Amino acid sequence: MKARRPLLRAAALAGAVVSALLLGGCWGVASMEKTGLVALMGIDAAPGSGYRVTVAVIDPLGLPTPTGGAPEGKPELLRSAVASTMPEAVRKLSGTTYLNLDFTHIKGIIVSAQVAQGGLAAPLEFLTRTPLFLETSWVYVARGDSAAKVLRQSEQMTPDAGEVLVGTTTWAHQLFPAYADRLFDLLDQMQTVGDEPATAGVSVATTQGQGPTLAFRMTGTAMFRADRLVGWLDERQTLGWLVATGRATRQTFVAPAAGGGLFTLELLGARRRIRIVPGPSGPRADLRVDIRVALVATERAPADFWSRPSASRAILVGAADTLTGDIRSALQAAQGVGADIFSLGEYVRLQDPEAWSTLRASWDASSFARLPVAIQVNVDIGTFGKKFCPMSPHDTRAVAVGCPPGTVS
Repeated sequence: MKARRPLLRAAALAGAVVSALLLGGCWGVASMEKTGLVALMGIDAAPGSGYRVTVAVIDPLGLPTPTGGAPEGKPELLRSAVASTMPEAVRKLSGTTYLNLDFTHIKGIIVSAQVAQGGLAAPLEFLTRTPLFLETSWVYVARGDSAAKVLRQSEQMTPDAGEVLVGTTTWAHQLFPAYADRLFDLLDQMQTVGDEPATAGVSVATTQGQGPTLAFRMTGTAMFRADRLVGWLDERQTLGWLVATGRATRQTFVAPAAGGGLFTLELLGARRRIRIVPGPSGPRADLRVDIRVALVATERAPADFWSRPSASRAILVGAADTLTGDIRSALQAAQGVGADIFSLGEYVRLQDPEAWSTLRASWDASSFARLPVAIQVNVDIGTFGKKFCPMSPHDTRAVAVGCPPGTVS
């Protein structure tokens, strides 16, 4: 029993030391006041060669904190470094601030068009091969400005620009045509012939409008051939591409109908089918897209619109024609630069392997551009939404908006 007492005292002493360390704070971890979370990263081409890497760092002392902080301080700090390689530039960034930079929370990576045209594999692959970074960051191409300028314009945003950009991207995926891809997915698509990547262009508005979330603007879709930027889709072309690839969810668009009126429709779902048809002069592709929409608003609709069951037919024709035009325009833009963002090469490879063995070597350069594609769009109205009519059965406005007299809704 006596022999065990020294062991018990040693255990008690060790426990006291551990308790003191725990009570004194995180052991070996920098305090939050000295940690700068990197929210966004911008990559530009440096003069001569190499990269200029700019980061937007959430400044713990620029915001009110339990230990102080400057209430009127900037929410973010911008720091930059120039080097011949990405690893060297990231290493140099640590020497530009007193903060311990934490790269594990990057919300978005913005590359300049110049860097994207030169190839993204070299600057981005490093980010997926080091534990300093996460592979869930969104990738954007700065359109019209350098990546550093986009970050400079977002410096005063509250909440931080990274949160604003993520919010803008989420809304873009749901509400209007724009599409951003994540780092790992973008690099993965760059490896496959016949399945080219695309991601959103981004810029910053000079005025924020009604709130900071309006500062970032999605400005079309950047198309790549392998890892190089080769062209852009505008907003309507982006909608056509999203519909044709089954990515469209909740986006709205306006379609005309015979007899007058404009109809705002919300996409409830899109399903595509691609069939490759062999032929003596080469294969062709039949692209069929089945779409369900909801009618959410009308403008200048005929007075008897709601009382005519045949009116829905006019909407279907107008919507199908509109989306067919958008898809065709997007396909022509993609074929014009040899960027198979529709992944048609993958379908040729799977459905007509013999033809693919012949076309693969020249797919990007010429074969994709010459592939005939027939487009068929079928639209089905899932719901007409809600129609609000005057409450009073004697209100003469009922006739003007197409409501039956006496209708209460």
